Amino acid sequence: MIKVALIEFYIIFLMGLTFVLDFIVPEKGKGKIIGYLNSFLLLLGIFLFIFFKNFVGNYYGDFYFDEFSYAFKLLFFSAAFIGILGSIHYVENELPKRKAEYYLLILTSVLGMSILVSSKNFLLFFVAFELMSIPLYVLSAIRKYDQLAPEVGLKFFLVGAFSAAIMFFGISFIYGASGFLEFIKIKSLLSDFTPLFAAGIVLLIAGLGFKIASFPFHSWLPDTYHGAPEPYVAFLAVAPKAAGFAAIFRIIFEVLPSDKSDILLLIILLSFFSMFIGNLLALPQKNLKRLLAYSSIAHIGYILVGVACGTKEGFSMVIFYLFTYLFSNMGAFLFVETVRNTINKTDIDDVKGLSQKAPVLSLSMLIILLSLGGIPPVAGFWAKLYVFLAGVHAGLWYLALWGAILTIVALFYYLMVAKKLYIENSDTEFKTNMPFNLKLSMIICIAGILYFGVFPRILLDLSNWAVTSFVP
Repeated sequence: MIKVALIEFYIIFLMGLTFVLDFIVPEKGKGKIIGYLNSFLLLLGIFLFIFFKNFVGNYYGDFYFDEFSYAFKLLFFSAAFIGILGSIHYVENELPKRKAEYYLLILTSVLGMSILVSSKNFLLFFVAFELMSIPLYVLSAIRKYDQLAPEVGLKFFLVGAFSAAIMFFGISFIYGASGFLEFIKIKSLLSDFTPLFAAGIVLLIAGLGFKIASFPFHSWLPDTYHGAPEPYVAFLAVAPKAAGFAAIFRIIFEVLPSDKSDILLLIILLSFFSMFIGNLLALPQKNLKRLLAYSSIAHIGYILVGVACGTKEGFSMVIFYLFTYLFSNMGAFLFVETVRNTINKTDIDDVKGLSQKAPVLSLSMLIILLSLGGIPPVAGFWAKLYVFLAGVHAGLWYLALWGAILTIVALFYYLMVAKKLYIENSDTEFKTNMPFNLKLSMIICIAGILYFGVFPRILLDLSNWAVTSFVP
């Protein structure tokens, strides 16, 4: 058992340590001490993943530690590391009475994600899903003094509860059709779709669609991103979505019968409309956070191209995309946090002429925008290229072409931000207030974007290896 759940025990250790430190560390500086310690231990955990690799292939009951879950757990650790590191200044200054709680909630959510990607039983799957989600609802409303926080928290909670209910309905239908909750038994028993089983799968995909915020389940995303704390949104924008995609992978490969064409057609439609709606609604946005929110919906559409392939290549490229997206999207929200921290505004017009006042920060944002836009030679370019190529190889050339056309549309709003940074002038005073932790987390994001842009092979090999446990 210990070999199988070593990573989960490590996260529980971090949670216990944070809980104890909350009582013994003096109030002044508590946010920094706990934050830096958690960041260091998460970074140590990322290095220990080399050791964890020795336990890949073990399982305990319906809890598996395979190549697939290994790759996603590494992604969750990386997102939590950057997210907590980027939050330290914010927690210390803006959450005076909830410093340890903030970190505990992040770690609890990571624990839920980690269990979710190892689950091959719907009961464990659902419990892990809720363990991941509930801390996120609390975190979105943790800024009590902010007028938007209660509204954002309530809206996110209601949507999350609705999606959980839909998912639970789906699981109950699947259980009714098969008589089992274990993925392996369901797949071996059902050789074809029955109406009840098909309804269960559709409801399950719909519930997960809320979590990844694909069309038509995306309405909660812009308001939540706009009203929630930026460092938390950086984490929210990547890790839970990756967990949602991991859950969809498991269901498609390990629950569905061999003929998946009807469900893949549903995924194709979700991808098509997510790319269209996300890019279309991003165009008129005047606020950076809302622009990034709608851009996220478009990125979900691009990622779904790989899922719609239904092949190992497609799934491998999705994992590659999610890793590059981690650095690009988290970097973008850390930039927004720096702007808000400096002038307490987050509109696009507020960054006019920033390149003259903060050239390094502006250059960092430009690199992030290029990566989000898929411009070479940064990591985002390879992510889009590979996922579209996987689509072409799977016969979905029309979906890849649609994605390529909308990528060009997306360049308009990304370059609009770059234009504000570099071409337009402003008389607004802008003396950058970027604490050490924000600088460090931003450097990590930029380093990841540039490194994997020049050396994508390392990430490519990891992504290909992660899907070896799936049948061809």
